[in-house]
Amino acid sequence: NDNNIITSNDEEESHQITTPKTKKKHDNVMSSTALVNSFEDLGLDSTLVARCRYMGFKQPTRVQQTIIPFLLQNVDKHVMCLSATGSGKTAAFCLPILQHLSHDPYGIY
Repeated sequence: NDNNIITSNDEEESHQITTPKTKKKHDNVMSSTALVNSFEDLGLDSTLVARCRYMGFKQPTRVQQTIIPFLLQNVDKHVMCLSATGSGKTAAFCLPILQHLSHDPYGIY
């Protein structure tokens, strides 16, 4: 099974986003991933996009295409991602965190 599944659970609601290899529309499928070709398209700030290029990231992986926009829009959600080693999960989780921190680096302090 080559699907990436993103699940967000909290006490109030639960989401499941599945990105299958095929481009068919399904319930709960984030179909916008087919249109994402660059880190700019994900909604990341230009500084983070430049850092991605500096680190050698050429284009976002399928898991990054799905997780990054979700986390940029849903700051208060929990996400669990199942994907192969080397698929870009760490960057998918860290880039939205860095973007949120860059907007308010001191948080509640």
